[in-house]
Amino acid sequence: MPRKGSLNHQIHQRMQALKCFGESRIEANMEYRETIDRSYNNKTVGIHSYNSYAAYKQTCKEFSKWLKENYRVKNIEDITTQHIEEYLQYRASKGLAISTIKKDMSALNKVFNIHLNQESFSIS
Repeated sequence: MPRKGSLNHQIHQRMQALKCFGESRIEANMEYRETIDRSYNNKTVGIHSYNSYAAYKQTCKEFSKWLKENYRVKNIEDITTQHIEEYLQYRASKGLAISTIKKDMSALNKVFNIHLNQESFSIS
């Protein structure tokens, strides 16, 4: 069985697969609604902006560090929605701005293909 690399490397590989720089986000959004989920209005499969990519990368690095410290998770497949919810609660308990927590939530939703919203874990 080939080695997967560190958790950071595994997450980096997933993010690389999501890069869609130069592609139309509007078209991707319409395609997502038509083919995958008609009820979800503002979602695309990829990351279309360099700035979003950089912000999401930073969030994933911080999340990966937190996971290793608290759960010793080594494989991306072992990350659960509960880990992500707990991380977001941790970030909220540190008194960070809601906009920061929402950015973290967006990044983790995109990278791990989940659909958390702020009601899922009660930030205000």
